[in-house]
Amino acid sequence: MNERVMRRKWFVVLAVAAGLCGLGLVACRQASVFPAPSPVASPSVRETSVPPGSAVQPPPATVPAPSAGITLTWWTPESFSPAANGLSGELLAGQIADFVAAHPDIGVRPVLKAPYGKGGILDFLRTARAAAPSVLPDLVTIDTTELPTAVQYGLFQPLDNLLSSELRDDLFPFAVSVGQFGRQWVAVQFQADLEHLVYRTAELPRPPSTWAELLASEARYIFPAAGREGVVNDATLIQYLSAGGKVDPATHQLTLEEQPLRELLNFYRQGRLREVIPAQVLTLNSVETCWAAYLSGAEATMSNALASRYLAERAALRDTGFAPLPSRDGRVATVTRGWALAIVTTDPARQKAAAQFIEWLLLPEHNAAWTQATGRLPARRSALAVWGTEDDYYIFLRWQLESAAFRPGGPSYMDAGARLQRAVSDVLAGQATPDEAVKKALEPAGS
Repeated sequence: MNERVMRRKWFVVLAVAAGLCGLGLVACRQASVFPAPSPVASPSVRETSVPPGSAVQPPPATVPAPSAGITLTWWTPESFSPAANGLSGELLAGQIADFVAAHPDIGVRPVLKAPYGKGGILDFLRTARAAAPSVLPDLVTIDTTELPTAVQYGLFQPLDNLLSSELRDDLFPFAVSVGQFGRQWVAVQFQADLEHLVYRTAELPRPPSTWAELLASEARYIFPAAGREGVVNDATLIQYLSAGGKVDPATHQLTLEEQPLRELLNFYRQGRLREVIPAQVLTLNSVETCWAAYLSGAEATMSNALASRYLAERAALRDTGFAPLPSRDGRVATVTRGWALAIVTTDPARQKAAAQFIEWLLLPEHNAAWTQATGRLPARRSALAVWGTEDDYYIFLRWQLESAAFRPGGPSYMDAGARLQRAVSDVLAGQATPDEAVKKALEPAGS
């Protein structure tokens, strides 16, 4: 075993050991420190305060750092850290080790945070910014649906003059748009997942590409229509956008409009009347429950499915094909979810170092290896190309990613998503006509 492999193994062991020292799933946990390899002075004790009420452990008392350089503090969930289980954690540990070796004046200190909720990444950014700004990190990993709230609070720094134009130009369109607010680019998405169609090839030699073709078929199409916590599923959001619905590019907020909403609800109503859309869809609250129902043979000819799930299980599938979701006019319609990297520090030197680290993690060969290990999709065209260009499914994924929209987020989306879900539930359950549901959904708040 050569010296480089031994060094990577040492980093992995240190990362995992540090990752296990946290308290509970919602507490933030301290991962490994990756100092630059130059000699370091005796570490000094760093006093920090923690915002009251935050479910987080304080950082360690000593923080190794390069003698004349920078140690970046990076808040990230365990799933994207050297403490992650399996190959993905080992790959990331190696990438960080190589970055430190290539940049002797920069160290990297991952700090594990809960991904959501109290004490999670966004929550602690907000509370620390007000109560203890000294504990704020240099950069963070964050769910793209939480970007609107983070931007509203002014938590992130513009990336336009920090990251290269080559990186930006190589991103799929959704990955650029999701990090763009007004005229500022504040986050760069590095992984994604999306929904597409799976269907039984023995029963359906050619899947429908439009609503009209679906309604004229004898297929039974399932998708999650029950909503999650009262908010519409991505499956319905996709079809609403397919009908002409819009997301404001500056604010990332979903706008409810009469014409696309009426078209969508009429499609759902016709689907139920013709039994192409079974009543079962109102019991399905996630695309994963659809996948289980489809595999069980629950009289479903086709279903929405996550690309990550299909990637994980396609080798064992028999007589299942993949295709775009049927849309109003046959054009590709899908929505991505994913995670992004953003810079928090206001110090120019630390911003430059953080940008170098982001560029390193998103190098095509790095992004390709990590996404393949985790079963997620790259956000860079060149990274997906590293996966290979001969596999029909990879070619299909590129087609989907080039046309995908990003999923909106933030408090305003919750209101629009709840209105849309009520309309969908009422129409599919036969409790309202499409016209009645549209009128109710567009009523002013409080009326």
